[in-house]
Amino acid sequence: MSNLKLTASLFAMAVVSFAGAAYAADLYTPPPPAQVYAPESAFSWTGVYLGGALGWSSSQADLSFSNLACSVCSPTNNIASNGATYDLSGFLAQGTIGADYQFNNRFVLGVLADIQWNNASNSQYVTFTSPLPSPSVLGVFPSTLTTTWGYDILARAGFLVTPKTLLYGLGGYSWRNGSFGYTDPNGGGTGIPVSYSYNADAAGWTAGVGGEMLVSRHLSLKAEYRFTDFASAAGVNRVLTGNVITGNVSLPSTEHRFLVGLNWHFN
Repeated sequence: MSNLKLTASLFAMAVVSFAGAAYAADLYTPPPPAQVYAPESAFSWTGVYLGGALGWSSSQADLSFSNLACSVCSPTNNIASNGATYDLSGFLAQGTIGADYQFNNRFVLGVLADIQWNNASNSQYVTFTSPLPSPSVLGVFPSTLTTTWGYDILARAGFLVTPKTLLYGLGGYSWRNGSFGYTDPNGGGTGIPVSYSYNADAAGWTAGVGGEMLVSRHLSLKAEYRFTDFASAAGVNRVLTGNVITGNVSLPSTEHRFLVGLNWHFN
């Protein structure tokens, strides 16, 4: 009888223990699986970008004349001019579109095109003289050279000093709009002031250096310096004052540009 009671007691204890374990198992909630974060892919400079920049431009244009002729001079080539130098400077705004390709190493090659607006002008006096037999002044004319906009088509090559910092050089073709005008106070002997205006568009080459640094996945900050040499904006057989003075006009110029801007990369 005592053995039976002992067996029953052990069986009851086993049932209670099993039930408690089952209840505890029902209450257990496993922890959520650990989140796995994929590493961010390395940035590549390969792709297209749009950009904008603000800056300062400073240029100098040298006006000169050749093959001058004067209908009231004797002889007709008895005429000379000191020309003039125009210093144009001011703020400029620029928009850019470009594309780069990054090689497996740290080299980057690209092409870009941009357009600038600056609207700079400068005024100087131009003097015409008749040197022989004794120097005499034929006229002193106020003149103005104005530039408004231009564009560049350039290539650039750079080296990544860090994965997000690019140092580069650039160069290529540049074009600039311009106009040259002056006033003849005597109107070629008529006594009525006459104004003349000529196209002074010019083309040339540009070379420069710059640096660009990523500040986010798609946005970069850049700074550049550019030098441009514009060939002469020449005019052949211009009427310089009525039918009295004619000649060829030459207006070569150089320009320095300093720019700071942003690029948005679509890659």
